[in-house]
Amino acid sequence: MSFTKKKRYDESYLNFSFTVLTGGRIEKQQCVLCAEVLAAFSLKPSRLKRHLETKHSSAVNKDEELFRSQADRLVKSRLDDTGMCMQDVVAGLKLTYEVSRKIAATKKPHNIGGHLILPYCKNIILLVLGMSEL
Repeated sequence: MSFTKKKRYDESYLNFSFTVLTGGRIEKQQCVLCAEVLAAFSLKPSRLKRHLETKHSSAVNKDEELFRSQADRLVKSRLDDTGMCMQDVVAGLKLTYEVSRKIAATKKPHNIGGHLILPYCKNIILLVLGMSEL
Protein backbone atom coordinates (compact mmCIF):
# COMPACT_ATOMS: atom_id res chain seq x y z
CA MET A 1 0.00 0.00 0.00
CA SER A 2 1.26 3.42 -0.83
CA PHE A 3 0.09 6.51 0.93
CA THR A 4 -0.11 9.80 -0.87
CA LYS A 5 1.52 12.69 0.88
CA LYS A 6 -0.96 15.47 1.47
CA LYS A 7 0.08 19.08 1.62
CA ARG A 8 -0.55 20.75 4.94
CA TYR A 9 -1.51 24.35 5.62
CA ASP A 10 1.41 26.64 6.32
CA GLU A 11 1.18 30.00 8.14
CA SER A 12 2.98 31.65 5.22
CA TYR A 13 -0.18 31.11 3.13
CA LEU A 14 -1.70 34.02 5.05
CA ASN A 15 0.52 36.26 2.89
CA PHE A 16 -1.64 35.11 -0.04
CA SER A 17 -4.84 35.85 1.97
CA PHE A 18 -5.62 32.22 2.83
CA THR A 19 -6.42 30.62 6.15
CA VAL A 20 -7.22 27.03 7.05
CA LEU A 21 -10.75 25.69 7.35
CA THR A 22 -10.84 22.40 9.22
CA GLY A 23 -13.81 20.10 8.94
CA GLY A 24 -13.28 16.82 10.73
CA ARG A 25 -9.86 15.66 9.58
CA ILE A 26 -10.00 17.51 6.26
CA GLU A 27 -8.10 20.75 5.83
CA LYS A 28 -9.25 23.22 3.20
CA GLN A 29 -7.97 26.66 2.42
CA GLN A 30 -10.34 29.61 2.55
CA CYS A 31 -9.70 33.07 1.19
CA VAL A 32 -10.09 35.64 3.95
CA LEU A 33 -11.19 38.34 1.50
CA CYS A 34 -13.97 36.56 -0.43
CA ALA A 35 -14.49 33.47 1.82
CA GLU A 36 -14.08 31.18 -1.19
CA VAL A 37 -12.95 27.65 -0.35
CA LEU A 38 -10.53 26.18 -2.86
CA ALA A 39 -10.09 22.52 -3.72
CA ALA A 40 -7.50 20.44 -1.89
CA PHE A 41 -5.13 20.28 -4.87
CA SER A 42 -4.93 24.09 -4.89
CA LEU A 43 -2.81 24.15 -1.75
CA LYS A 44 0.22 25.38 -3.62
CA PRO A 45 1.67 28.86 -3.18
CA SER A 46 1.54 29.51 -6.92
CA ARG A 47 -2.20 28.79 -7.09
CA LEU A 48 -2.91 30.82 -3.98
CA LYS A 49 -0.91 33.72 -5.38
CA ARG A 50 -2.79 33.47 -8.67
CA HIS A 51 -6.11 33.66 -6.82
CA LEU A 52 -4.93 36.77 -4.97
CA GLU A 53 -3.67 38.46 -8.14
CA THR A 54 -6.71 37.68 -10.30
CA LYS A 55 -9.58 38.13 -7.86
CA HIS A 56 -8.15 40.66 -5.40
CA SER A 57 -5.65 42.68 -7.40
CA SER A 58 -6.03 45.69 -5.09
CA ALA A 59 -4.85 43.61 -2.12
CA VAL A 60 -1.66 42.23 -3.68
CA ASN A 61 0.74 44.53 -1.83
CA LYS A 62 -1.20 44.67 1.43
CA ASP A 63 0.34 43.89 4.80
CA GLU A 64 -0.05 40.48 6.42
CA GLU A 65 -1.69 42.17 9.42
CA LEU A 66 -4.69 43.09 7.23
CA PHE A 67 -5.09 39.45 6.22
CA ARG A 68 -4.71 38.34 9.85
CA SER A 69 -7.49 40.69 11.02
CA GLN A 70 -9.70 39.53 8.14
CA ALA A 71 -8.99 35.91 9.11
CA ASP A 72 -9.99 36.61 12.71
CA ARG A 73 -13.20 38.24 11.52
CA LEU A 74 -13.91 35.29 9.23
CA VAL A 75 -13.39 32.76 12.04
CA LYS A 76 -15.80 34.65 14.28
CA SER A 77 -18.47 34.70 11.59
CA ARG A 78 -18.32 30.97 10.82
CA LEU A 79 -21.44 28.95 11.43
CA ASP A 80 -19.61 25.81 12.56
CA ASP A 81 -18.70 25.18 16.19
CA THR A 82 -15.59 27.37 15.98
CA GLY A 83 -17.44 30.60 15.21
CA MET A 84 -18.89 33.10 17.66
CA CYS A 85 -22.38 32.53 16.27
CA MET A 86 -22.38 28.91 17.38
CA GLN A 87 -20.94 29.79 20.77
CA ASP A 88 -23.77 32.30 21.30
CA VAL A 89 -26.32 29.65 20.31
CA VAL A 90 -24.84 27.15 22.75
CA ALA A 91 -24.87 29.75 25.53
CA GLY A 92 -28.50 30.59 24.75
CA LEU A 93 -29.43 26.92 24.77
CA LYS A 94 -27.81 26.44 28.17
CA LEU A 95 -29.68 29.48 29.45
CA THR A 96 -33.07 28.18 28.30
CA TYR A 97 -32.30 24.81 29.87
CA GLU A 98 -31.49 26.47 33.20
CA VAL A 99 -34.67 28.57 33.06
CA SER A 100 -36.77 25.48 32.30
CA ARG A 101 -35.14 23.68 35.20
CA LYS A 102 -35.91 26.54 37.58
CA ILE A 103 -39.55 26.60 36.44
CA ALA A 104 -39.82 22.83 36.91
CA ALA A 105 -38.33 23.14 40.39
CA THR A 106 -41.12 25.54 41.42
CA LYS A 107 -43.69 22.90 40.36
CA LYS A 108 -45.73 25.54 38.58
CA PRO A 109 -47.18 25.43 35.05
CA HIS A 110 -44.70 25.98 32.23
CA ASN A 111 -46.33 29.26 31.20
CA ILE A 112 -45.30 30.84 34.52
CA GLY A 113 -42.05 31.76 32.75
CA GLY A 114 -43.77 34.67 31.05
CA HIS A 115 -44.76 36.15 34.39
CA LEU A 116 -41.85 35.06 36.54
CA ILE A 117 -38.76 34.92 34.33
CA LEU A 118 -39.39 37.43 31.52
CA PRO A 119 -39.14 40.60 33.66
CA TYR A 120 -35.83 39.41 35.10
CA CYS A 121 -34.50 38.55 31.64
CA LYS A 122 -35.31 42.05 30.44
CA ASN A 123 -33.41 43.52 33.38
CA ILE A 124 -30.44 41.24 32.72
CA ILE A 125 -30.32 42.27 29.06
CA LEU A 126 -30.52 45.94 29.98
CA LEU A 127 -27.65 45.56 32.44
CA VAL A 128 -25.47 43.55 30.06
CA LEU A 129 -26.01 45.84 27.08
CA GLY A 130 -25.84 49.00 29.20
CA MET A 131 -29.18 50.30 27.99
CA SER A 132 -31.66 52.27 30.02
CA GLU A 133 -34.79 50.98 28.26
CA LEU A 134 -35.70 48.05 26.05
